[in-house]
Amino acid sequence: MRSIKNIIAVFAAAVLLASCEKKSYVAAFDELPQERVAKQIDSVRTILTGAANGWVGILATGTGGGFGFYMEFDNQENVKMVADLTNTSATEMKTSRYRVRQDAGVALTFDTYNYISMLNSPDPTIFGGTVRDGFRSDIDFIYDHATADSIIFVGKRYRQLFKLVKATADQKARYGSGAFRPAIEGFKNYFITNFNNYINVGDIKVAVLPAFDSTLATGKRLTFIGVSGNSTKTSTRKLGFAIDNFIFADNDTGFLNKRFTHTGWKNANTLAVYDAAGAEYVVQQSAQPFINFSDVFAYNLFYNSIFASTGSLPPGVVSDFNAVYSALVARFNASGRVIRDFEVKLNNSNTLAIRMNYYATSAPASVFLAEALSAYTIQDGIIRLSGSLSINGNWNTRATQIGDFGTFFQGKSFKPDWVSSSVPGLNLGGLYRVDQPTAFVYGVVRKS
Repeated sequence: MRSIKNIIAVFAAAVLLASCEKKSYVAAFDELPQERVAKQIDSVRTILTGAANGWVGILATGTGGGFGFYMEFDNQENVKMVADLTNTSATEMKTSRYRVRQDAGVALTFDTYNYISMLNSPDPTIFGGTVRDGFRSDIDFIYDHATADSIIFVGKRYRQLFKLVKATADQKARYGSGAFRPAIEGFKNYFITNFNNYINVGDIKVAVLPAFDSTLATGKRLTFIGVSGNSTKTSTRKLGFAIDNFIFADNDTGFLNKRFTHTGWKNANTLAVYDAAGAEYVVQQSAQPFINFSDVFAYNLFYNSIFASTGSLPPGVVSDFNAVYSALVARFNASGRVIRDFEVKLNNSNTLAIRMNYYATSAPASVFLAEALSAYTIQDGIIRLSGSLSINGNWNTRATQIGDFGTFFQGKSFKPDWVSSSVPGLNLGGLYRVDQPTAFVYGVVRKS
């Protein structure tokens, strides 16, 4: 009975409320939608043009890595920019057109061709994107939010973050003076000359492995590999270069309970990784590799090539291959020719290349490539070569000098692994013959 009285009371109250005299209606917004959008367009445009020193931009792409930009927007809808895509884009400040307009909110649109357009291009010859989608990167970006020193957009189609942070006067001066490309080269050279790089996260040693090329599937990324006992954890981040650091362009889901944001110079010779809390993790070098070679060597990983320059193998290594290679070099020398360099490379998932560049001592400027290709499969970490080699014309022309060198590889199985040398500071890997483990081809590992 009580519940019925309650229902009646509620119903009566509702009727009484409905019967009250209606006063004036006050809308949730006191402006028309088009007026609100117009104000927001003006606000975004004012933010972009109001940065006296321009903007440092970081853009993640859908299928590629991340990319870095410096931009200056003026109130005549011109934008000047440099970018880390190529040597040219990092050096030449280009001017193009932009608009701030209504489109699913407020959009920043780059509507004439510029460096951002290269990532959107469906023509693979422009920058290596796919025929249909390029790098799955936009030229229209929807405004998301702004803070005191930054403005954030999201790609209209591919939903990738585009972050702009106000540059300092010093950064503006250096970008404008052509210092961006040397800054990029400085980061690259650090990892060329320093091997087995790692940081310590608590008691876990974490390998730091960058891929600075722009290859669609693997480039412009940095991979962290944490090794603790028999346990391995991996995280790969997309990166873009700025003039002071390289910044992780994608959203971080966390790695070992840390949210890494960027890598920069601690001092003139030391790099460090930084997290969102501002903690610093100094990049150090291990005397010996501490991660599995299989984690870094494959056609699509950090290293795909074993390389020997200057016609000689790296010093301090004992292998039965030394005699095989020395005999090859001697045959070339006896014919008045010099092997400039030698390489074994995983071209792709099923083709291995054996390559040597050589020249005649009478014409050292004319370099020729002798190359043999072998099909391969890989199973349980073992690379198995086919029994035949597909050779190019120079390999055939130099058949007398090459002799039986190819038989070291034909039909053989190899285990890829690190190579130790009595000479410190070398980053060596090799392919160990399964049938003769003391016979292994070796050299400096690199991405080719």
